Amino acid sequence: MTRRRVLLIGGTGVFGARLARHLALSEGLDLVLTSRDAGRAQAFAESLPRAPDTTVSGAGLDHGRDLAARLGGIAPWLVVDASGPFQGAGYDVPRAALEAGAHVVDLADARDYIAGYGAALVALARA
Repeated sequence: MTRRRVLLIGGTGVFGARLARHLALSEGLDLVLTSRDAGRAQAFAESLPRAPDTTVSGAGLDHGRDLAARLGGIAPWLVVDASGPFQGAGYDVPRAALEAGAHVVDLADARDYIAGYGAALVALARA
């Protein structure tokens, strides 16, 4: 089985934590939960029940600082952004994830953000 590294940005927040609990029970993942507070991310990661073939770890990450370099070091297969709020947000996170060769999922609840997503990223995603 091929292990897939999933980076969950905002993994200790309301929506991120809920998703983390489900992903940790999936087989064959290397799940990396992030928070701006590395200790909080690691403590939450250690508390999660997990599938036998899944690893869960926590890391400090501020997506506004050196994101491209951090993604290069983490080398995720998938980046899930649950950090919100997405109202007025730019597309730096999905752009950096795509440039790192990762798939992207945004758990966004902002209509304008979602409407502009395709125009901002389709060409990069196709490349």
